[in-house]
Amino acid sequence: MPSSNSYLRALLANLVVLVAFVAWAFYMDGGPQSKYHAATVGSLEVGSVVGLIVTLLVGTLLRLGRKSWPWWFFGFVSVGCWLVILFITMLLTPNSGDLMTVKP
Repeated sequence: MPSSNSYLRALLANLVVLVAFVAWAFYMDGGPQSKYHAATVGSLEVGSVVGLIVTLLVGTLLRLGRKSWPWWFFGFVSVGCWLVILFITMLLTPNSGDLMTVKP
């Protein structure tokens, strides 16, 4: 039974992407016991904001469309929007790579 609310469908699709993004950040940073735990929490915050923006964008696109999109298309559109928004954020943030210094 497909949901008729476009924003709810977009939210569900973006929650899957957010969980994957945060799980990847925990895996790369070593989990909650790591010394980079603050960076992982920061990725959760950034991911939540980006997920909200993408949810509103994809939900609006679905509402403007004539017919309902399949779930696999939601996934591709959501991941594409995530990558575009994160790339634009990196371009607009000066010295974004200098936020954390890793010393071996």
